[in-house]
Amino acid sequence: MKMFFGYLVVALFLSTSAFAQWDWKGGGLPEFYGYCEYIKMIGKSGNTLYAAQNNRIFRKLENTDTWTEITDKFPSGARFTELQGNDTRMFVAFYETINSVTHTRIYYSSDNGENWINTGIDKSANITSIAISGDIVLAFYQGIFRSTDNGSTWVDLSALSTPSQGNVIKIIGTDTYLGADHTFHRSTDYGDSWTEVAGVIQTYEGVSSIASSGSKIYLGSKPSVYKSEDNGLTWTRHTNGIPTGVDVLAMFADGSTVLAGFSQSYLNHGVYLSTDSGENWAAFNEGFPNTRTISSMFGYDQYVYAAVSAGLYMNGGVYRRPLSDLVTSVEVTDNVVSFNLSQNFPNPFNPSTKISWQSPVGSHQTIKVYDVLGNEVATLVNEYREAGTYEITFDASQLASGIYLYKLQAGSFVVTKKMIVLK
Repeated sequence: MKMFFGYLVVALFLSTSAFAQWDWKGGGLPEFYGYCEYIKMIGKSGNTLYAAQNNRIFRKLENTDTWTEITDKFPSGARFTELQGNDTRMFVAFYETINSVTHTRIYYSSDNGENWINTGIDKSANITSIAISGDIVLAFYQGIFRSTDNGSTWVDLSALSTPSQGNVIKIIGTDTYLGADHTFHRSTDYGDSWTEVAGVIQTYEGVSSIASSGSKIYLGSKPSVYKSEDNGLTWTRHTNGIPTGVDVLAMFADGSTVLAGFSQSYLNHGVYLSTDSGENWAAFNEGFPNTRTISSMFGYDQYVYAAVSAGLYMNGGVYRRPLSDLVTSVEVTDNVVSFNLSQNFPNPFNPSTKISWQSPVGSHQTIKVYDVLGNEVATLVNEYREAGTYEITFDASQLASGIYLYKLQAGSFVVTKKMIVLK
């Protein structure tokens, strides 16, 4: 038993990737001469993932490794322009041409993409971006449609003072932000009224992507990242390490870690990483094809996913990378100078015990409990936490007596300890 436990601990330690890189997850996506060239956008609703090209759309159900096409659930000739989801519904915007007339529509699904409901929206201008917060859904199309009941009914706000241009719309807290090629607007009433935020974007730049984490908001432009730490009142421009001539099409933020996905240039920059809230940037492209555009990113289940367009005879499609890979440096705080996972107390215990740990760096942190066969039996922590010392109570009343392992993963730091449930 002792030898087996030793091997198991070693296996858990080695479970983190020895060669950190982006992993291709495009099985089932369409191929051209044996390669998946591109995916335009990706998203999720609940535990179902979605990916779309211009004229084809796919889903990947929970606990499956293969994408399946669901294009036949939409009108023939549909051209997809946006997809966004929440825990219960996935919204897909597309347009179709009937008798030389363009019709832009939004469908939604509440059953993992099996059936789709037509919302009744019908416009000639394309829907370029959808934003969701709770039951509020906003869709921009040279005007704004708004739903306050999770997409069941919609109101056209175009008669109000809605900006006529927009690349990306995002709801952060109670504020809504709309970025366009040369302007940037903010609404505090979900689109009833808008105020242009002057002096944020330089005249030759525009806003292509928006991300947030905590009190920080990030704008992706060409070729800069703007950051606000006061809910959008003031902004600072950051270019240190960002290549020239690229457009920041996609952004992802988790604590002080930020990813920026670029449009393709002759230098093929791909994704850049900042671990200091956007102040400095460096390439983060291991595993990607040499020619690439990163058009969409999101975080899910301890991974960050990216939609990649690649060159001929290269695999584009969907890639993912563990969130733990994003922490590449450690900034020691005044009070916490090292990682540590304490022995649980009391031990043995019945039915509850306390687990304490500390981290000198803000990162995405997890604490999971395993049985001696390596099966996960509980997740106690799975979120971003600032540097500091923490304690959590673990209730094992539903577990049988025996030896269990609890593992802390904070960035690239991983440690496992043993505890005993004795009833």
